[in-house]
Amino acid sequence: MTTLKRLPHVRALWATIGSSVVVAGSMLVGCSDSGPKIPVGVTVTGKVLKGGQPLKAEQAPPGEFPGEVIFLPDDPSGVRQQEPLKPDGSFREAGDGKGIKPGKYRLAVLHFIRGRGSDGLNGAFSEQNTGITVDIPGDKSGGEYALPPIELEDYKPK
Repeated sequence: MTTLKRLPHVRALWATIGSSVVVAGSMLVGCSDSGPKIPVGVTVTGKVLKGGQPLKAEQAPPGEFPGEVIFLPDDPSGVRQQEPLKPDGSFREAGDGKGIKPGKYRLAVLHFIRGRGSDGLNGAFSEQNTGITVDIPGDKSGGEYALPPIELEDYKPK
């Protein structure tokens, strides 16, 4: 009868397999949900209009979006979020996929009339000048909150 003592190459093979299983198991444990937790927030939807019409990117390269909205949190621990505007003026801000933190935000709007880097609003609603504020309610965490249409002509820059 042959035993493992008589077959050192088989014993070495089993030792290698055993070590591989331990290493692989350790890697799986390390990969399991050990990263930072992203809190569940609120997905915010809305529409930006000027004179009742969505912003248009008349001179922008093909496929360029007409502008973007930027959520600037009042809370110093909050995270700045930005979202492109669709051609109909709508947006859907979902943060890191789970929504944004409830609270008060200033909302900047940029109009890329000739593509990114141009602002057809001449900075009137930039991060520094915007007078638009929104309050994202905490009771909407885990869900969606629709802002009323944002008509830029109803707001004055700072």
